[in-house]
Amino acid sequence: HITKELTRLCRLTETITDQPVVKIERTGEGYTNHTYRVHLENGDMVIARVAGEGTEEYIDRRAEHYNCCQMGFLGIAPKIIYCNEETGDNISRFIHAETMTDEDFRQSALLRGKAAEVMRAYHHSGLKFANDFSPFENMRQCRAILTDSRHHCEYDDFEELVQIITTIENSMIEAAIPTVPCHNDPLSANFMFDGEKMYVIDWEFSGMNDAYYDLAAFLVATELDDKAEEEFLTCYCNHPPTDHDRARLLLNKILVSAFEVHWTLMQLSAGKEYDTYYPYGRGHLDRAFACTQKPFYKEALKCIKKK
Repeated sequence: HITKELTRLCRLTETITDQPVVKIERTGEGYTNHTYRVHLENGDMVIARVAGEGTEEYIDRRAEHYNCCQMGFLGIAPKIIYCNEETGDNISRFIHAETMTDEDFRQSALLRGKAAEVMRAYHHSGLKFANDFSPFENMRQCRAILTDSRHHCEYDDFEELVQIITTIENSMIEAAIPTVPCHNDPLSANFMFDGEKMYVIDWEFSGMNDAYYDLAAFLVATELDDKAEEEFLTCYCNHPPTDHDRARLLLNKILVSAFEVHWTLMQLSAGKEYDTYYPYGRGHLDRAFACTQKPFYKEALKCIKKK
């Protein structure tokens, strides 16, 4: 399947660019897609992505295309030059930039600042994405699918987590938290830095959401220490964080880890490796519970209702 689709994309690349393809390189393993660096005869390069099988079942490719084009217009994401909204395959401009790692962000205040700036730029862009991303609704859908699976109760304290999620959702509904364009999967590997500018790639899970979910997802993934996290949040806010800022961040950290627990259970129900996925989900479950043990947690449920 991959060979067939890649061959088709290469032919499309030659048609679109009017340049013969001279070399193809796999850019990384990837969890959901196969991505290749395609070298053209004139020395230019493009990125060809073959979407993973079955991804159309949980990724809205039309929304992804629209959202990514919006980000390309802002200069935040690479410009798309071809997209098949049915299959998810696409071709985009190549960015001469270095892919970031968790360690890059842990060690460099400059890179953390650039990440905060680019996230603020798309959050405050005033644009509207084609779809919404609700962690609450997504998790409800996962639980509905898992109801008949033994993995629904893989963790004895899973129902306790569900109660916490419900409590947070009720507080956020009452607070009428605004939604903005969000990436929703801001792993370090989705950031690229060219020495001056930070780019963000792979907008598959993008949608309108609470900006602080994006920030929380970035911080949960990179595991910055308290000092680095404070610097990042201050840079993003453009002022020292308020209790409202800290409350939204803490509650969204719980939601991010809760989402990962649900995702893990989905993988286990699909027959994925128990020894790999179970500890991953358990770690996020423990992380979510640890957040609720912080003295500020109960106050956070109230603080989000105050601007």
